[in-house]
Amino acid sequence: MINRIPKHISLISDKELMAKGRGTTFTTVRGDGNLAITKWQDNKPVYLLSSCYAAEKTDTCRRWSKLHKTYLTVTRPEVIKEYNLSMGGVDLADLMLSDCPSRARTKKWTIRFILHMLDIAVTNSWFVYRIECMVKGIACKRIMQLQEFKMSLGHYFVEANDVSSDSTESDSEGILEPKHKRRKVSIVPLPSDIRRSQKADHMPIRSTVQNRCRLPGCKQKSRTKCSKCNIYLCNTLNRNCYQSFHK
Repeated sequence: MINRIPKHISLISDKELMAKGRGTTFTTVRGDGNLAITKWQDNKPVYLLSSCYAAEKTDTCRRWSKLHKTYLTVTRPEVIKEYNLSMGGVDLADLMLSDCPSRARTKKWTIRFILHMLDIAVTNSWFVYRIECMVKGIACKRIMQLQEFKMSLGHYFVEANDVSSDSTESDSEGILEPKHKRRKVSIVPLPSDIRRSQKADHMPIRSTVQNRCRLPGCKQKSRTKCSKCNIYLCNTLNRNCYQSFHK
């Protein structure tokens, strides 16, 4: 911000402010009284421009001192207090956008702009999702992180309108080949919740080979296989894991 301050405005130098100690404040007001520039000494000089607050009122705050390895009580002007109370939303959004962005190998500003707008929408939706989970009392470990939240949205938009039941390509894409060639067992990952709910496409198939039931908590083996999920599920008189899995 210092490079945006007009040169004709005289402010106290950094050396003079540092010599007076931490918590020192210097304020200059424009001639019409509508803008005030406040310079506050913390670990480094802090500049703030405001049309509402300056340094008329002061209070104290606790700041960490690297030199003394403890917290110190420092005088703070009103503009710093109001800034600290209001900050967080934009800074947190920028942090999350940089943590999990959508990248594209293109220099076209239109595509980059669209992807950035989508990232902002998804990030804001994740903030709302977190707030709703906290209001409902859901444990923090059960709340999805941003990357997991974006993956769930991707699964929803990809599979929500997938109504084809005779397509075998989508079923074979999720099969993971084993590392050892001697073993001929293929590991099929569990489908997403959206794919489970497509009940019209989930038809039971009887197989000559039995395999372990993939319903969490069931340790039995079954010969019934789901045509959509490509996994084995129990479907007997005593155990109906097939129905429980697709609810």
